[in-house]
Amino acid sequence: MRRRVWWILLILIVIFGVTIFLLSKSSGNKLTKILNKYPTCPANVEGILDHQLIDIDKITSMTPLGNLNPPGHTSPVDHIYFSTNFDAKIAVYAPADAWVTNIISVAMDAGQGFEPYGYVIQLTICDGLILDFANNTDISQTLKDEISNQKGDCKDSPKKDGHVGPERQCSYSLNYKVSSGEQIGYTQPTVMSGGGLDLQFEIWAANYNKPAPSNIDWSYYDDNRYAHIMCPFDLYTGSLKQQFYAKLGSIDRKVIKDEKTGKRIETSSSFKPRTIEPICGTVNQNIVGTIQGMWFGEGWKNRKDKNIPDNIKQFSFLHWNLDPTYAEIGNAGEITGGQSGQFQFIANHTGTIDREPSEVRADGKVYCYNYGVTKDGQQLSGGKILTELVDDRHLKLEYQSGNCGTVETFTKSYNYER
Repeated sequence: MRRRVWWILLILIVIFGVTIFLLSKSSGNKLTKILNKYPTCPANVEGILDHQLIDIDKITSMTPLGNLNPPGHTSPVDHIYFSTNFDAKIAVYAPADAWVTNIISVAMDAGQGFEPYGYVIQLTICDGLILDFANNTDISQTLKDEISNQKGDCKDSPKKDGHVGPERQCSYSLNYKVSSGEQIGYTQPTVMSGGGLDLQFEIWAANYNKPAPSNIDWSYYDDNRYAHIMCPFDLYTGSLKQQFYAKLGSIDRKVIKDEKTGKRIETSSSFKPRTIEPICGTVNQNIVGTIQGMWFGEGWKNRKDKNIPDNIKQFSFLHWNLDPTYAEIGNAGEITGGQSGQFQFIANHTGTIDREPSEVRADGKVYCYNYGVTKDGQQLSGGKILTELVDDRHLKLEYQSGNCGTVETFTKSYNYER
């Protein structure tokens, strides 16, 4: 009886071994999907990346976290933008041993069927630490082979104003192991109409092992990733971290119009680094008990379509991500008749006019901010924004014509909350 049991166990072991061998032979990295458990992230993730994620020598500058571009980006932007003067393909690498866990292909129909023009690559570095690389012009052939074996979860969106045709996004779930330094794709700049090059490449880094900051009601936000964003370059150490940090700032471009051709030509550009900590910028600028941070129009949490990116019922009092010595207003447009804008200014530390946002409290006073709606550096209109902090979670806002005076009163205010 005992001998029979051993024979049964031996047969089961052989069957299991053959199954694993066949799976590994036929599926390669699919075996990882069955057996792999992502390694636990260390408590200190600094240095977990050991290879450049993009060719550093091809990058002229990187925009720190917290950029504004209302209405779609009235909240501080949670990803890094890149600029370049290099006019050819730029390699994108796996910055560490990792797993490609998702790929999104983005295709446009210009009249001859959908053709992919970009990819989003998601990398899992360890359990809960995820990087997303967006606007890759192309991906490696091995990754193309992996997604070619799947149908993909595809969704179409209608043609947008200014676009050639409707767009299709297809998502592919993977568990493909890549090695540090392995090229996973590339990105390529395009020539801007005003001169110079535009590099659309962007990167997010989120560490879900860290609890979401408690000074924000995250139910107002649609993206869980936003609560766990960190600076991707803080995942490096040593010279690699220093090289990336040295490129955080902005490019001041000078463009002239060619009188013969009518084209705008970039004549020069200069780099201005960010010098105030945190050098990489910040997403969460909320300070409880003050007006500083993000605000949402009344009823925002109960809106039916939470995926509308340009909903006008958003407002922010922040500090400029390129030079935090300037305060900044972000206005999605509700209080200005749908006209969005942003405005930087040097804040005062006394009085009620252009007061430093982190110093405005629920003291019963109406504070006033001189506000100009600008486009391409030209002021379209001027006016003032009145605000009163009612309590930690409620704010009154109103836009009026004219300049700020020492005594201001509301006539028809909007209620905001957070």
